[in-house]
Amino acid sequence: MLRSLFEYEMFYNGSHRYQGDGAVCNLDGAKDLLWGYLDRNAATILTDKERLRWWVGHLARGLEVPGRHPLRPWYLLLLVSGTDKLTPPDPAPNEQADSAGSMRTIQPTPRSPFLVITKDAEVPATFAAAVERLASSQKLGYEVMGVDPKEMPATKVWEVNMSGRMTQEFPEQIVDQESWSRERQDFQLSFFRPVGRRAVYFNVYLPPKPSDEGVFFFTYNAKLYVWKKADMNNAVMRMLLDSQILSQTEYESFLAKGFKPLASTMSAARRE
Repeated sequence: MLRSLFEYEMFYNGSHRYQGDGAVCNLDGAKDLLWGYLDRNAATILTDKERLRWWVGHLARGLEVPGRHPLRPWYLLLLVSGTDKLTPPDPAPNEQADSAGSMRTIQPTPRSPFLVITKDAEVPATFAAAVERLASSQKLGYEVMGVDPKEMPATKVWEVNMSGRMTQEFPEQIVDQESWSRERQDFQLSFFRPVGRRAVYFNVYLPPKPSDEGVFFFTYNAKLYVWKKADMNNAVMRMLLDSQILSQTEYESFLAKGFKPLASTMSAARRE
């Protein structure tokens, strides 16, 4: 945390915001301070084995007990994302100025896939069909871990405001990660540009508590990984293995502490 404070001092602008790389980041608490530090320093941390081991050890401590540390898995996934070499980068938010009166809408990306269900479009009836369509729509492979597709409820279509402006509404019917949840959960990285401002603003929304229903999407190396939200901690440890942040021996040492391996139930290679 002390390192985070030193980093924060370098770009603090005297308010509850700080200037990141190309965006003004809102600082809502310690979670944003640590996120900013890891985001800016992930590349360096990943090349220093001792430093990386320190971060993984501290962030993973106690995660074998579900619900104890709801924020730590997100920071571990941030480190995993730093090793991703195959997923194409998302377009820069608000790269160009909006023309007067135009409607900028949020579009699906490899890291945030969703399907827009128009009036005549067919809704993928099953979980398996939906995952396959979501992945193929972004030219991704996919792997489902610890989820029995036959036990998943019917795919739900949500009406969501997809406007890229805070002051506009553009409701669309979509299928996304939350299509198997009873209630939508907001946890995302959000970019927006207030009217009259040139700078892009950035928020980190993390869930205040773990969820035991629905699934989570995570794109890594051009593959869409899907697991139950209730299995978040176990899945994060698996991603640390797949990204080679953990060796097989280190991963097995975490399993010995109480983490559980997740079996693959659906998978497909990337389609060009």
